[in-house]
Amino acid sequence: MTYEGTDLSPEAIIFDMDGVIADTEKFHAKAKKRVLNDYGLKLDIEEIERFKGTPSEEMFKQVFEKHGIDGDAEEAAAHKRDIYHELIGDNVKEIPGASKLVRNLSDRYNLILASSSTPRNIQMILESTGLQNYFKEKISAKEDGIKGKPAPDIYQEAARRLGISPDKCLAIEDSENGAKSAQRAGLKVIGYKQDNRFVDMTVHNFKELKDL
Repeated sequence: MTYEGTDLSPEAIIFDMDGVIADTEKFHAKAKKRVLNDYGLKLDIEEIERFKGTPSEEMFKQVFEKHGIDGDAEEAAAHKRDIYHELIGDNVKEIPGASKLVRNLSDRYNLILASSSTPRNIQMILESTGLQNYFKEKISAKEDGIKGKPAPDIYQEAARRLGISPDKCLAIEDSENGAKSAQRAGLKVIGYKQDNRFVDMTVHNFKELKDL
């Protein structure tokens, strides 16, 4: 498959999870907003979503430093995760066409999940969408030694575990931070509903990838 002269014929495909597999980003944003409110910070959703794809600990660290807040980023992130699970409850909804795409691609490619979410969240989302057995590996940015997106670590680790050169891997990402992470690691990137200098191809519906 080519797009504007770029070869997108990979040996492996690496999926982001939140916003690509499941429609969860709004719950993450609301949970972060509630935590920040507790610290007296009234950030709007747009500003919070600028950190989409970045681990919560890193987001809170940067926000606290910017606004001069004496807060513990790890503690804030743990509180956010509790609120997130309270908000999402049994309301996990997949991104339209995501499950079908994963199942179709699993017959031809090695698939890996590379997410900024915790192992607990990954398990919950994959069980809710019925995709727990379709990925060769599930990598969380919470694992020791892996820096969160936009650092390239998680995608470098995914390629290493597969034993495949990063330039033979393709990432599917919905956030600029995630796309930046994948590009820095040397992957080609499909941006789901995002178009920026870090993506090689943009799609707005997973049906557009039927020929991948």
